Amino acid sequence: NLLFAVGWVPAVVLSFWLGRRVSTLGSARALAIGVAGHLGLLSVWLLARGLFPMMLLLALSFLFYQLAVIAFGTLRMEQIGTENAGVALGAIGTVSGVASALGPLLGGALRSQFGAPAAFVLAGAAGAWTLIELRRMSAP
Repeated sequence: NLLFAVGWVPAVVLSFWLGRRVSTLGSARALAIGVAGHLGLLSVWLLARGLFPMMLLLALSFLFYQLAVIAFGTLRMEQIGTENAGVALGAIGTVSGVASALGPLLGGALRSQFGAPAAFVLAGAAGAWTLIELRRMSAP
């Protein structure tokens, strides 16, 4: 919850700048940088002690997260094209809604079964998989 409590401030302020970086870097490369930065800072955050260092790391992590979100949206649009955009974005919205509804339930179950870091480990594994897939993918 702390990520969403503090991370939105730099994300709002820097989203246009991050969008320009996506245009400069290319969507696949920007997505890789965003995912890697977010994962790296979350890994350091797991080891951090004290409220201020944790808040700072999460705010910085959220910048990389925001870069990844912008890059992912751009990459999706590049891949599906404008003629299929409505159907594709509708499907993505449905999946996002289901994931948002089930995410807290899954996170709570992981925490109760395996401890608090389990959800972060799972998210880290998903991020690592994303980076592997990005390396295999050729951007248009």
